[in-house]
Amino acid sequence: MALNVLGRFVLIAGVAGLLGGCQAPVGGQVARYWGPGPSATPGYAATCRSALTGEVYTARNAGCSGGDQILTSAADPAYSSVPIPVAARAPAKAIDAPVRNVCVDHIESGSRKAVSIPELIRAMSTMNLKKDEFETTDTYRARLGQQMEKVNALLRSKIGEERIVVSVPVVQHAMKYDADRGALTIGSFFSPVETGEAGGFPESVYRTVIVTDTLDRQVGGYVGENAYGAKRAVSKTTVRQAGIAVSENSSSIDVRYWPRKDYSLTLNMSADEARSAKANMRVLAVGRLREPYVVQGTYRHSPTIDMPMDTEVKSTAVNTALDCAIMYNPATKKVYATLW
Repeated sequence: MALNVLGRFVLIAGVAGLLGGCQAPVGGQVARYWGPGPSATPGYAATCRSALTGEVYTARNAGCSGGDQILTSAADPAYSSVPIPVAARAPAKAIDAPVRNVCVDHIESGSRKAVSIPELIRAMSTMNLKKDEFETTDTYRARLGQQMEKVNALLRSKIGEERIVVSVPVVQHAMKYDADRGALTIGSFFSPVETGEAGGFPESVYRTVIVTDTLDRQVGGYVGENAYGAKRAVSKTTVRQAGIAVSENSSSIDVRYWPRKDYSLTLNMSADEARSAKANMRVLAVGRLREPYVVQGTYRHSPTIDMPMDTEVKSTAVNTALDCAIMYNPATKKVYATLW
């Protein structure tokens, strides 16, 4: 039962323009009220070999990462008392696709070059990137090319090439180590990275956003009442965030998960390695701009008697065609999974 507003919520942070000056996140990462539900095929696991590193890993309740080799598919040992043996590490093999070398080279070189997504969005917000009804397609393309050259010049000045390069942390609640089995599980019930959404009505295209920056967070509250007179104290949270849009979906539910719904990865490792991995694990994503160049979307949770939370998350993202995405530990430069 929806609640009606009785009181005025109090804003902790001042309201800022969508593309105004960025503010540091308040209280760390913003909480998310979504996550993958139970797997549609619980109790099964696939053994895979990474096309990026040649290492063997276990994908639970899901298939191998895109481009990786499926070795076996069987009942998941996690549903029995039999411990998982430490997988033998296969030697790394050569990567044929040049675009995948972009991510590998970035890690192996120790490069810290990355694109400031808020800065890029601010630069693009001053441009008219949409076709006017009174201009021909040829005129529009010529004008767009001139404007995008300014954007590409900005990218070249930051990272030396016309690519989007971002690195984001793997969220802590998406990683769990089992010391008895010697295995670190990533994903399962949560997306490995913080996500948002863009698009939707009237496009009917929902884009998954990998969140790179929290621009503004407002927190307050009010008293709500339903049609039967029941009252609850409602917490009110409004968040503005920026990121890169990396995939398109026809479902407003699937858009909340990346790299895909029910993604799960189990890695055999020692407690010391797992401790370092949990503290440092990140996702590196590299790609190029694509039309429409800037997309926006809003996620809204309306308060109810059982869950008195009024949440609105506004996402602005740079639309990106990914070349590659990998999960890695920057402290050791070890790559654990190919995500794209």
